[in-house]
Amino acid sequence: MNRVFQAGKTQNSLADIIFPSSIQWSYNEISSEKSGRAKSGKMNKKIIASKRKLECSWSMLDDDSSSKLLKAIKPFTYIYLKFPDPFEGKDITKRFYTDDAVADSNIKLDGIYEWNVSFSFIEQ
Repeated sequence: MNRVFQAGKTQNSLADIIFPSSIQWSYNEISSEKSGRAKSGKMNKKIIASKRKLECSWSMLDDDSSSKLLKAIKPFTYIYLKFPDPFEGKDITKRFYTDDAVADSNIKLDGIYEWNVSFSFIEQ
């Protein structure tokens, strides 16, 4: 099965972006304000929402590829992302915001930069 990694400002504008070299997926539960431990030590937890977080990194991108990737994602506060989801076992689309982008470079002997870019997608 070919997996996709697509992004767009709207669900109808999804376009392919470079598939990450690495994706660290997490499923975060958001608890109500009344959740916590009782004096007895028993945990009382009411989950009010669950959100996904994708920590993504792309390795050894040339200048053009790193620029295309960052320009496809970072200008927008919120972005739709279609991605492989291990919880659902298939590709799904969700709305995310991103954290700060980080890019470090390796300079080859011929003076060409290779960029390692990383940032996280956090479900809205």
